[in-house]
Amino acid sequence: MNKSFAGFVAAMSLLSTLSFGSAPAGAQGADERGPATAGMPCPNPIVVTLTRGGSTAATPNIADFPSGALTGFAYNQTAANHNFRDTIAFKKPDSKCCQFRPGKLTVVYKALQGGTVKPRSGGDAGNDSGGLVHHGASVSGQSGYIWALPQFTGNTVHPGDTVTIFYAVSPSIIASGQVSFAVQDDTAVVSAKLEISGCCLEPTPAS
Repeated sequence: MNKSFAGFVAAMSLLSTLSFGSAPAGAQGADERGPATAGMPCPNPIVVTLTRGGSTAATPNIADFPSGALTGFAYNQTAANHNFRDTIAFKKPDSKCCQFRPGKLTVVYKALQGGTVKPRSGGDAGNDSGGLVHHGASVSGQSGYIWALPQFTGNTVHPGDTVTIFYAVSPSIIASGQVSFAVQDDTAVVSAKLEISGCCLEPTPAS
């Protein structure tokens, strides 16, 4: 075993003993346990919280949306029949030997049209889907109907109705430095909040 590989193995072993604290609460599918129930505190914690909303223009990235439009999307849009795409990018640590916990994306949606949930009638908000997208595909388990259980308990969607959905963001997606999501066309996105945490063994080098 060469020294560089041995050093990497030792670093990964040490990361597994560090205490990261709690993962963001509420993300569906997130593991609420730390990597260790007790351990050394993280020497260089990573904590990132990014929020978008208001009339902010969305900035979808071609890596996650390789086909279709990349412009013309905005938060709190008022016109129906307009899809929504966005990518929330962040600067990854420049240091080595970093490990991320599952993150959380909190999205607040608002219906622009009325619609029915049972049965889903098609051309209205009741039939809209949304969720995480990575490399051109929906993320399994983190996308689906917006106006559905458990976040929405009614059978009829009215214009102006709002609902909040929490999506679990895997460490592998976080490691890409960007989190993308998309929404169908009769539902607006009021706001999105991305929460990320992790640990690095080494501090980020000074620029």
